[in-house]
Amino acid sequence: LLAPGSYPRDLPFISADGDKVHNSNYGLIADDIPSSIIIVGGNYIGLEFASVYRSFGAEVHVVEMLDRIAPAEDLEVSKALLKALRSRGIEFHLGVSVTGAETTDSGVEIAISKDGEDGEDEKLTGDRMLVAVGRGPRTEGIGLEEAGIKLEKGFISVDETFKTSVEGVYAIGDAITVPDANWGPHPQLAHVAFIEGQNVAERLAGQNPPPVDYRNIAHCIYCQPEVASVGLTEQKAEEMGMDVVAKQYQFSANARAQMLGGGQGFVKTVAQEDGAVVGVHIVGPRASDLISEAMLVTSWEAYPAELVEIIHPHPTLSEAIGETFMELAGKPLHGSP
Repeated sequence: LLAPGSYPRDLPFISADGDKVHNSNYGLIADDIPSSIIIVGGNYIGLEFASVYRSFGAEVHVVEMLDRIAPAEDLEVSKALLKALRSRGIEFHLGVSVTGAETTDSGVEIAISKDGEDGEDEKLTGDRMLVAVGRGPRTEGIGLEEAGIKLEKGFISVDETFKTSVEGVYAIGDAITVPDANWGPHPQLAHVAFIEGQNVAERLAGQNPPPVDYRNIAHCIYCQPEVASVGLTEQKAEEMGMDVVAKQYQFSANARAQMLGGGQGFVKTVAQEDGAVVGVHIVGPRASDLISEAMLVTSWEAYPAELVEIIHPHPTLSEAIGETFMELAGKPLHGSP
């Protein structure tokens, strides 16, 4: 069973050195907080580090090539998260490319260029830079191709049972392809590797576990505020030709959120018109704890009319999820601003 994992990718013109240029590996073992830091990459890893460094008082700049952060999230979630992080004092530079970077006596200087615009590059300086531009498969130089194992752009090709192209050899984790390419790249998440390993172990023990359902695996961003999602975004569902309706419930109308110090964020639930719930998206307090209920809902293809029978205890954050189910079923209890 192969599980070689992944490595943090570098920028083409500068590599992480553990001193002034960090990646996520170095970031996790750093023993000091710089007064200022430039983070290249506005997805999960970059946003989590940005949130942590800002919490410790650092001046934080996030540079992202796309025109939005957290691009895999529902568009409204991405916008809400951007607004919340900006309110914490994090500076964002969106829709720009990093055209150069170098270390200096005092830290790091990078050049950024607004995509599609002419003119001189803008310079950003900081005590440190952290590169969070994705992770690559750790498959080079370990003899896979020599053993006849098929690779796709460096990732180990597997079927839905995690078999590789070589009989008796299986692979799981960050370094594999996803069997159904329609659902995007393989999610590089610890809990995904856990279930893949369990699936293979059961299969080798003579059992017949069902294939891993990548459509209904939750993912979280552990920043402040938290983000958690499962299933389809409203935009993805529409792209797939579904007729969907979406409802939001603001945490500002939730009693427990107010007790915890504020009602920032919302729950957004997406359902097919007169059909099942296909996605739940949360930005706000303890989103990562709330998403498990939503996983059951999307996995079981539950209808809002069925879900309104579930009584959520009061006062809890989970009531916000229940409120979206009631709104979708045409039975709103409280509504939200």
